[in-house]
Amino acid sequence: MKLTNRKCDSKDKKKYSILLYRQLRRYCHTPVSLLFPIYGGMGVRCEFRKATDLEELYTRDHVDQMIEPFLARKDDAGNFSRENCYFIDSKITVQKFVNNVYGWDTSGKEALC
Repeated sequence: MKLTNRKCDSKDKKKYSILLYRQLRRYCHTPVSLLFPIYGGMGVRCEFRKATDLEELYTRDHVDQMIEPFLARKDDAGNFSRENCYFIDSKITVQKFVNNVYGWDTSGKEALC
């Protein structure tokens, strides 16, 4: 999940974590949210109890070194939890999606199926 607030710099750990936490809670637990049908409506829940839980992931995954951090889940059907989430750079996420869906390899090497 990419933070939609472009004014937030991912280098500011506390502010970034708070905004991402609010966004996760809104998407998973607020039925009037535009993305609720994709997350909360499909049974995905946010198990983070406070923004400091996301700060721990931020530090663990070195988000301050990423250009465009993206919060991904290991199990797409699973909840947003400390064990199931990790940060990855958006460019890498797009490459993995293209490789998995289309069988293309954007790195210049032949894709393995």
